[in-house]
Amino acid sequence: MLAALLVSCNALSGCGLGTDLRRAVVANRYLAQGNARLAHGDLGAARWCFDRARGLRPDDPQFARMLVTRYVIAGAPREAAQIVVAGLASKVDAHLRDRATACLEGDERSETRLMGAVLADGPRDAELLMRCGTVLFLSKDQRTRSKAMVLLDRAVDLAPEDAIVLNNVGYVYADAGIRLNEALAMVRRADMLSPDRDYILDSLGWAYFRRGMVREALPHLQRAAKMAPDSAEIQYHIGKLYRRLGRRREAQRHLKAAVRLDPTLAPAQIELDLCLELPNPVLG
Repeated sequence: MLAALLVSCNALSGCGLGTDLRRAVVANRYLAQGNARLAHGDLGAARWCFDRARGLRPDDPQFARMLVTRYVIAGAPREAAQIVVAGLASKVDAHLRDRATACLEGDERSETRLMGAVLADGPRDAELLMRCGTVLFLSKDQRTRSKAMVLLDRAVDLAPEDAIVLNNVGYVYADAGIRLNEALAMVRRADMLSPDRDYILDSLGWAYFRRGMVREALPHLQRAAKMAPDSAEIQYHIGKLYRRLGRRREAQRHLKAAVRLDPTLAPAQIELDLCLELPNPVLG
């Protein structure tokens, strides 16, 4: 994508536009492409595009303010802070400037505070925030995860009655084993808003399981597995639950199905190996 974008933007250099106008057109092209990369969860490519756009229109305060928001959504609050502290962006109050200064001088907490301040006045696109937050969260790095949680929480704030947002954010937290009470509440609400969805039932069962409520998880995962027999993830979840309950034969059946459906699903293979090796699984 980046190579093709570079060619298309460089092609404008030979047109009859004036230098300033040409730079503005190319910068807008980079901004649009960066927005598209955000929407697809390709945050590294998005930041690359924003960097190019920033260099082409460094003295446009409204454009710079847009870049501040986009850097934050892409999980790059320090880049956003640099623009704010340099006084390049419009509509920056003393509160936001203080947060940006602390971000450049401080730690992880100051970065997430800046993100929260920017998003409070930022786009109201819950799906975009959810998608970008999920991508960041999957990095496994704790500092990056903290940034991701700002985006995920903002998505829920913006769409508290959106079943997909509630389900996805709740699942992310449940799967990571954090904020389990909140995660369970989110997916329960998602199930109320959009009942009989296999992916929501799976999230609900998995949230109960991660909460330690194994028997409460069982009926939800059973229904999900019946509704979506070709989902490796769901087969893995119910297989793991059956192994925890000591129902070894059923656990093996579902875990073998998970590995067959997705040979790259390492947790399912690990669970299957444990199930085959341990004759008497213990209910935890």
